[in-house]
Amino acid sequence: MVEKLGQYFVLVNPDKKEYVRPWDIGGAGKLCEWCGNPQSRMIAFLLAHGPDDGVAGSNSRYKKQKETGEKQPHPKWGRWAGDHVVLVGDYDNSGLYQKAEEEYTNVSELVLKEYNKFMGYDLRDEKVGTLRPDMIVRA
Repeated sequence: MVEKLGQYFVLVNPDKKEYVRPWDIGGAGKLCEWCGNPQSRMIAFLLAHGPDDGVAGSNSRYKKQKETGEKQPHPKWGRWAGDHVVLVGDYDNSGLYQKAEEEYTNVSELVLKEYNKFMGYDLRDEKVGTLRPDMIVRA
């Protein structure tokens, strides 16, 4: 019998054949780490759905660019909006984790670069959180 250790997860978009590896954006790969670390903020950037200006019309810092018709400042903003997106583990029976790693495009660095520009700081500078040693997680 093979003993399984902690399961690792990647964020996969089968529609676009792309994926994000948590280690490439400064995060960690277990489910509790995806849930508790700041690197998961990038998911909102990928899934945002709104006006084509890339800022959902709520941020005045791009007002000039919108008025002048310049190209969207963050073309990766909302890149996965409306797509089928899953956080898939390496023990999942679908094989999607392995397929993503072998056949899909890793967009981690590409999206991280734009996310950092959009937010004005480097997401990799955020510290990976730790669980409390007395914490009990039940499924």
